[in-house]
Amino acid sequence: MKLLEAYDIPTRGKHAVVIGRSNIVGKPMAMLLLAADATVTICHSKTENLAEIARQADILVAAVGRPN
Repeated sequence: MKLLEAYDIPTRGKHAVVIGRSNIVGKPMAMLLLAADATVTICHSKTENLAEIARQADILVAAVGRPN
């Protein structure tokens, strides 16, 4: 959210796609975007047509990774 604010990227009414559903990054980021009046889609490893959904995003957040 700080990066979006720093670059003056508006969130109100925008379609935000969060790739990753972890309790540490993905879900909290989705909630922050919702609180900022964005429409949020959460995607994960089993999401069909992920590339198509990502292309439709006004804001795209990559919140994926593996420990170690």
